[in-house]
Amino acid sequence: RFSQAMAAKSPHTRQRGRETPGKNHLLDLTADNLCIVARENAGSTFLFRRGADGGDEVHLDGPLTFHSDPTLSYEAHEMLLQDSCRRLLLTPQKSHETLLRSDVETGKTLGQIFVSRNVADFALPLTSISANCKFNQLDASDVVHLQAIGNVDRNCLVNLSWDTRTPTKTVLCYDDVGKDSGTKTCHTYKGKTHFTCMATTRNGDTVVGEESGCVRFYNDTTKLAKSKSDQFADPVLAVDATNDGSLVVWTCDKFLSILPSTGLWDKKAKVGHAFVLKPDEEVLGAMGLTKDTLHFTKASFDCGPGVARDDPLATERFIHAAAGDVTFVWNLRHVQTWMKEQEEAETPTLLCPVPPRCVKHASHVVSHHGEHGNYQAVVMLEDQLNEMAL
Repeated sequence: RFSQAMAAKSPHTRQRGRETPGKNHLLDLTADNLCIVARENAGSTFLFRRGADGGDEVHLDGPLTFHSDPTLSYEAHEMLLQDSCRRLLLTPQKSHETLLRSDVETGKTLGQIFVSRNVADFALPLTSISANCKFNQLDASDVVHLQAIGNVDRNCLVNLSWDTRTPTKTVLCYDDVGKDSGTKTCHTYKGKTHFTCMATTRNGDTVVGEESGCVRFYNDTTKLAKSKSDQFADPVLAVDATNDGSLVVWTCDKFLSILPSTGLWDKKAKVGHAFVLKPDEEVLGAMGLTKDTLHFTKASFDCGPGVARDDPLATERFIHAAAGDVTFVWNLRHVQTWMKEQEEAETPTLLCPVPPRCVKHASHVVSHHGEHGNYQAVVMLEDQLNEMAL
């Protein structure tokens, strides 16, 4: 169950351009598993590209800059690939109401918009962004379609479209449909609702996590949720869904939770039990962790063969997560078998006994991403990339 990660930086790796300064911060993978890495240094973001299994490292000259002022650089908050993975969408750390679009090959900023709500000068900060459909970054499109969490209070769900072929510099999102507004494209919640994260399925259904521990299921985020699970009260840090929407996994600080979600997007099914995944004390001890030092980062499903291209026979097989300098991998088939037994039991057990496979890395895991078309993952540390078998 325990193994050492293989460093992906092979002796055959070559470097082109000056080495990018700073520490690794953001990671995304193209369809052919080219790693796009954003490094942060002194308030600026620098990009470099490299194959998941080594090869040339291509470091782009200079930091990313605003389109409105090419002399002004910024530190990126979030990053998403778009338009057949030829473009990058970025939000700046200190200007969440700004959305930028850059070229992956050159790093040149191609466009920039100001996102506002109801009126042109009322800023709508985007605290989290997600593709409107899972894997739509693999499709060619000049129009950006995003789901997002908006407002400083994180109480607004946004369905944003930006046609990059037009000269527009502002995208308006409307809470209500009226004579002075366009189509409703966002919904603001009142009270103590604070959204933390979101993910989508290939069909565009959206799952959203909350600070309260609630997880909501939508087929249209401009309307109320179709279903919700509020079984746990721990804040939801991250969430992911399978391509077909049949399973959802969300991350809390001390555990992961997995829930069968077929039918929850359109309110045709009853919300069942959410089950808990977490390593036992023996596993933690072997990895140099304890219950107190265990702090999970985002858990994700794999992107194995056929999953991203809607092969009806292709389904995800693994869940991978990280805590500190350790990655954990659960065999999804074993977890599903156990879940089915519990769903048929008179008194189900919520804590899943299926042990994860553990991999210890050289330092803290910043991010990890499943490779497309195989059962591998890229694990990003502050100063290197590792390739890991799932």
